[in-house]
Amino acid sequence: MTTPSRYSAEPFELTLDPWLLEGTPTPGCSHCAALVTKRDQAAKARDWKTACNAARGIRNHRNGHRETLPRLRPRDRHMRLPPRRRKPGQSSSRGG
Repeated sequence: MTTPSRYSAEPFELTLDPWLLEGTPTPGCSHCAALVTKRDQAAKARDWKTACNAARGIRNHRNGHRETLPRLRPRDRHMRLPPRRRKPGQSSSRGG
């Protein structure tokens, strides 16, 4: 019979998918530039949680730029989402 070891094994490091640190900032955006700096500093310090969060912020922030969103022309109003329907018993915010 083998004797069990009384100490834990050496820790091992899991590999990190490179796409988790990807993200292309929008040129001229100060928020994107700040996130790039934060991501690079965190990656250098091997703080993967902060680096991945900053990269996710860069990837998702491009949806917040007005110049990248399509503008609807008057004839495209049918493409807008219909108004939200209220649940039964829910009062309106206008007080009526």
